[in-house]
Parts: sequence; C-alpha cells; structure tokens
Amino acid sequence: MNKPVPTFTWRCQNGESLRGFGVKFAGKALGRRTTILFNSHNEVVLKEQYIDPDHRFLEWELLNKIHGTGVFPGVVRLKEQDIGLVKRDTKNISVEHEGKIRCKSRICMKDKGIPLLKVKKLLIVLKVLYDLLEVIRKLHECRGILHRDISAGNILVRREDDNPNEHIQYDDDSKNYAQDLGDMCFIDCMLKGLDDMSEDSEPDTSGAFP
Repeated sequence: MNKPVPTFTWRCQNGESLRGFGVKFAGKALGRRTTILFNSHNEVVLKEQYIDPDHRFLEWELLNKIHGTGVFPGVVRLKEQDIGLVKRDTKNISVEHEGKIRCKSRICMKDKGIPLLKVKKLLIVLKVLYDLLEVIRKLHECRGILHRDISAGNILVRREDDNPNEHIQYDDDSKNYAQDLGDMCFIDCMLKGLDDMSEDSEPDTSGAFP
C-alpha cells in the first residue's frame, strides 16, 4: 500500500495560508539545503536555501533587477510576498556549516516547468537550447548580468498542457514585457519568419518572442 505524499501549508507574511505544497526537490542536508516546493492549484513555487547573507549577489535582488522595467522572457518571475531572509522573532534563522554562518532564505516564484532532461524530443531540446542562449545574450547585453550557474537542473521547460514534448510556452505575460529588449528573438518566431518570407524578402524578427 502506497503511503500518502506529505503536504505542507505555507503561511504568508500577509496572513494568507496556502495549502497542499509538496516537495519537488530536496538537496543535501548540509550546506545550502536547497528545497523546492510547489502547489499546482496556486501556480506558486517556493525555493528555500541556507545562503551566505554577505554574498555579493542575492537571487531575489538579481531577479528584481532583471524584471525591473517589465517582464524579461525566459527568466522566472517573483511574486511580491515572502521574499528574502526568513526570520523568527526578528532574528534570521541560521545554521553554521564548515565555519560559515548561513541564513535561511525564501523566494516565491510565479513560474514553474519541467527539467530539460525530461524532454524526450530532440527538436524541442534544440529549440530550448537556442532560446537559452538568446536569454543569456540579452541578459548580458540589456541588464549587465552573466549567468554563471547554468546546469540541467535549472533549465526549465514550460508547456500549455501535460505533454512536455508537444508545446513550449516561455511566458504568458506579453502585455508587460520589458521594452528595451531590442532584437531578442526566440526560435519559434525565427522559424515562423523564415516560413512566411518570400524569396526576395527578409524576415522581420526584431523584438520577436512569444
């Protein structure tokens, strides 16, 4: 007999309680202790880690910078609540590991997806990798940020339905896109432009993304 999967309730700083969170990923018990929880009903993802609070770059600060002038396609978005270091009685929750003090942090994200390695169609994988390079290029060009921690575990693929091999959806908030992305163009728009052009014309892919 299968045991029921444990779920958790998240009590937000604004007093709201969200139920039914399940653990999607749990890292090593020492060090960062990264834990990912999600609730399919609320489309909310929680990420908790024990981090060095004096680190030059904090994840939520970088995400706020990236999306500061509007939605930056291909990068996860933060919700407005429960972001930053987690406190208990006004003090940071912390642990000591290998001589370093690490403080518990929590970020709440709007977006979720499946790991790249779960995608089985080669064509979809190649499309995702092309778009990943495009996001990295524009992050550096438009925000002055160079992503140095790219791995299969933090490349997520979004889709509209339950079949990860049928459709890729990068963002559904097109009305709020940042306006300074210039010639950013994802592969589906690039291919559509090539299909639509005549022999004597050039595809217009400036500022084109889903």
